[in-house]
Amino acid sequence: MRRRRGGTMKGRRIRGDRDPLARHQLCRGPGNLTMAMGITLAENRLDLLGDRLYIEDRAIPAGALAWGPRIGIRVGTQHPWRAWVEGHPAVSRA
Repeated sequence: MRRRRGGTMKGRRIRGDRDPLARHQLCRGPGNLTMAMGITLAENRLDLLGDRLYIEDRAIPAGALAWGPRIGIRVGTQHPWRAWVEGHPAVSRA
């Protein structure tokens, strides 16, 4: 099962059929991102170094990365575990 990075490809057509969102909103937040990529609970806890679901380095410049607290949760907010590309329209607002 091969997945794409945070941009939208097939997910736009699949997700767009159910919930019409602007292109930049399709992958906004972890829930929307996994839905657009077709990732379900069946992939929960998969080893990202395995061959079923993996992250591929394509040397595509990501832009300026920023880190901060996660949003929309109550536990673990003190950890800077939220990363985003500065100025990208698909970033959820805090």
